[in-house]
Amino acid sequence: MSTTHSLHFVADKAPVLARLVRLLKPAGRLMVVEYNTSQGNSAVPYPLDDTSFIKLTGQVGLREARILAKIPSSFLEEMYAGLALAR
Repeated sequence: MSTTHSLHFVADKAPVLARLVRLLKPAGRLMVVEYNTSQGNSAVPYPLDDTSFIKLTGQVGLREARILAKIPSSFLEEMYAGLALAR
């Protein structure tokens, strides 16, 4: 399984995720931990909200994307853990 909590530093996330997908074994798992907002700031310039995560995973060839959990964050209100499977 590959895990990332750095996507909020990347404006164009699709090419980054597509490259990670190519590194996964068949039926491999990608987990994303991210702030659940679409409004960035200077410390988290390009967050990826949970709805956008689900949509993006389909665009890069992942399947069965889902949100595993959400927790409060004192920094940007809420964080989530999302999981998707390689084909």
